[in-house]
Amino acid sequence: MKRIFGVAAGLVLAATAPQVPAQPLPGPGVIGAKIVVQDFARTIAFYKALGAHAGTRFNPREWQLDWDGSGPNARLIMISDQPGGATRLDRGGGYLMIWLPDLAAVPARLKAAGYTGALTLRPTPQATILMVTDPDGNHLELLGPGAAVPPR
Repeated sequence: MKRIFGVAAGLVLAATAPQVPAQPLPGPGVIGAKIVVQDFARTIAFYKALGAHAGTRFNPREWQLDWDGSGPNARLIMISDQPGGATRLDRGGGYLMIWLPDLAAVPARLKAAGYTGALTLRPTPQATILMVTDPDGNHLELLGPGAAVPPR
């Protein structure tokens, strides 16, 4: 009797539990990028200044960074270069382009996070560009809205 009650209670709980919506599968194309990092916490703090947050931790050596509202094709996965795995990539070998609609505010956030490199915004008609390097030596081309081009 206890066994039947336990099974029935489990079924009731399963039926009333809130359903987590399934994530849509991405379409064809690039679904993300991986970078090799030395220190997850340091790298997360840097990318937090760019609007990212720590996402899924797949295992002790791989951790995803996410940007809210970016869709399923904006994944940046950090791979630890610490002993214990076969990393086939070197730190600092990446070149990433990241769109940030609030790019004008990024230099102040990076400076507050301890970034010491140059923070010069370069406006062009197509986009405003900010070139930086993350704590692991990856080159980032940060892009935001371009300068308005007056009509001729």
